[in-house]
Amino acid sequence: AGKQPDAVWVSYAELLLEARPENDELRLTLIEQLIKLGDYPRARRHLRELEVDETDSLRFYRVELDVLEALASRKGIERPKRLALVERLSRLSRVGLSTELLLRQARYALSLSAPGLAADVYVDLAGREPEKSTEWLGEAARWYLASGQQERAAQLYIDLLEQAETAEQRSQWLDQAFAALRAGDRGEAAVEVLA
Repeated sequence: AGKQPDAVWVSYAELLLEARPENDELRLTLIEQLIKLGDYPRARRHLRELEVDETDSLRFYRVELDVLEALASRKGIERPKRLALVERLSRLSRVGLSTELLLRQARYALSLSAPGLAADVYVDLAGREPEKSTEWLGEAARWYLASGQQERAAQLYIDLLEQAETAEQRSQWLDQAFAALRAGDRGEAAVEVLA
């Protein structure tokens, strides 16, 4: 599943599935490859043919296909449709999703002008991957700022400041926390952070 999608592989997988339609693992891999190739109608058809119980991943693929088709539309996405897609993305359970799917969810949230949702996903990633938590929390803080949630961004910058291992990192997170608090009209708290 990690290799580049290729039309020959897709054709071969579809032939195998004609002989063994119950091979859900192969069908899931095929759905992933079809999404990467941009063949959304075929991916949707294979999604309908899956026999497995409903999972977080399957729910994600359904929303993902709707988002990708909307983003591919030449006419653009009208506001009500965009808001409906953001709502569906935000209601997805992230528990059973892989890191790759979470990163795609964050990317779609940003494509649909929902930076706050992207930030929530990055917070989840930080909890899931402690070794990359600095990167994920930095992204979360950045997108909380973009969504107008300065307080949440500032708190993440303060958390990062407390975890910083070098003077350079401390200085960077201190500056960010200060700026976020000032942006949120929290001048006193900003001064306390500096102190």
